[in-house]
Amino acid sequence: MEETYYKAGTPWYLYPGFDFVSENFVPGEIRDEQHCHVVLTPKREITPEEIKDSAIRLRDEAHDKFQFNMAE
Repeated sequence: MEETYYKAGTPWYLYPGFDFVSENFVPGEIRDEQHCHVVLTPKREITPEEIKDSAIRLRDEAHDKFQFNMAE
């Protein structure tokens, strides 16, 4: 699994001092837009048979793990 991290910088209007001025004395809205370009790789398509096999395996594992003795 591939992970990508992007650290967005703090906009100038959120630093102490500037934040007070920008929130109280600047008319209108101040926006900070940051863009990050990521190229995604397509995932492998899972067949219905693989889904069924996985479900059966999971069910069997759960059944084995949580068996109750009805004779007691």
